[in-house]
Amino acid sequence: MPPLLHGFHSGRRRRISDGSRRRGRRSAGGQPGIEGLESRAMLAADDVLVGLVGNRVVLTLDPAGAAITNLATSYDARTARLTITAATAGTLAMAAPVNGLAINAVADTITVDLRTITKFAGLSIVGGAATDSIAIGPGGVNLAAVVRGAIAQGFTIDTGAGASDTITLAGRIVAKTSGAVNLATQGEGVAHGILLAAGVTTPRGSQSFGGGVTLLNGVALQAGGDISFSSTIDGTARLQLSAGGKDSPVNGTSAPVFRLMSDS
Repeated sequence: MPPLLHGFHSGRRRRISDGSRRRGRRSAGGQPGIEGLESRAMLAADDVLVGLVGNRVVLTLDPAGAAITNLATSYDARTARLTITAATAGTLAMAAPVNGLAINAVADTITVDLRTITKFAGLSIVGGAATDSIAIGPGGVNLAAVVRGAIAQGFTIDTGAGASDTITLAGRIVAKTSGAVNLATQGEGVAHGILLAAGVTTPRGSQSFGGGVTLLNGVALQAGGDISFSSTIDGTARLQLSAGGKDSPVNGTSAPVFRLMSDS
């Protein structure tokens, strides 16, 4: 068995929930970039700052750590509006008004008007040094349903440097055409890292999983491009991979299907 798959049959891990989150305050500041350093300094505990960077909606988590317990999308073709649900114990806030973006802090939703943001290219979430937890809810993130905006729309999560960070997929992630899906976390150990209970589809794009992966259910990853892993894949469930038009179980050896990359 390849070294990077040494924990594949080690059993399931249970996610540990953190019930200590408290509601934060609405924040203000400059519009966030991907790094979001100045804007992050303005956040209260558990707040999530919303901005538009490079035609992507970017959610910047507060530097003290934050939990998004249900991230999901829905698209209304009649009104050309994408609704992003980002349930959090804190407050969704915008550093500055952005035409075409609206927040409902009570419902924890962000509305993207594709008639105004005509080149919408996807969604990114940026964490920091403290503990962050992001869960894709049962509704999933489906950018393929967004018929307006850029031809390619992708999805990225980078939880930052927290050693106890968690990315959980309870619902599917679907990119649009050649849009990529990139999930990265430095979370390690029991109940941390990337926990897969649902699959990912990138019809013509690539997928990357930066960090330890645990399979909670049987999961299918389907990509028109590459599928890459940087660390171990654990769990007792089956992982089905399809990349570049070829199918393989997790222990397959066909190079075009997927790549296991070591950080060392």
